[in-house]
Amino acid sequence: MEDKLIREIIVATNNKNKIKELKKAVEKFSISIKSQSECGIDIEVEETGTTFEENAYIKAKAINDILNKPVIAD
Repeated sequence: MEDKLIREIIVATNNKNKIKELKKAVEKFSISIKSQSECGIDIEVEETGTTFEENAYIKAKAINDILNKPVIAD
């Protein structure tokens, strides 16, 4: 049976403090956290939503479309 656990999450940010905090938060779960720049993605996603949630979705989807990996954003 294939292992379906998530082992890597990309964060749609280049904020080093956010990345550091998230890495610490998930370290006991053996999950790798990487910023978009660590994955070679150097784009600034235009936030055209009307809410924080919409903008987070827009950013996460843009990076996911490039990498096809789990992405979170704020």
